[in-house]
Amino acid sequence: MVVPHTPIPISSIRTNDIILLLTLGCITETLRRFLLFRVKVPSSASKAQRQSLTQLRMETIKMRNIGPSKFVETSKLERKILTLEKDLKDGEESRKQNVKSTEQLLKRLGIVVNFVIFLMYYGIPL
Repeated sequence: MVVPHTPIPISSIRTNDIILLLTLGCITETLRRFLLFRVKVPSSASKAQRQSLTQLRMETIKMRNIGPSKFVETSKLERKILTLEKDLKDGEESRKQNVKSTEQLLKRLGIVVNFVIFLMYYGIPL
């Protein structure tokens, strides 16, 4: 069963409006993705801390293999490792919280932008 449709005249399709809406959508989505990318990627300081943590762990293993004569140096390195791990964990927690708040903010801004576009598009009489 086919439902009859009235033909849509080509002159009633507003291509400028379609292009405007597509452009606004592309711009807002690109900005949203860029901001989320910037927030989610770990900082260079965090990467450097991770690299130094790996280096300290390797040094600690070497000191342990030497034997009990290097006990004091080994324990100092282990304490440095613990403090670095704590700092990295705290930084990761704050970064996760920052990502979560940024996602919520971008979600709210997206809703506001959609509402403004709806009001502007349908609020202006043809």
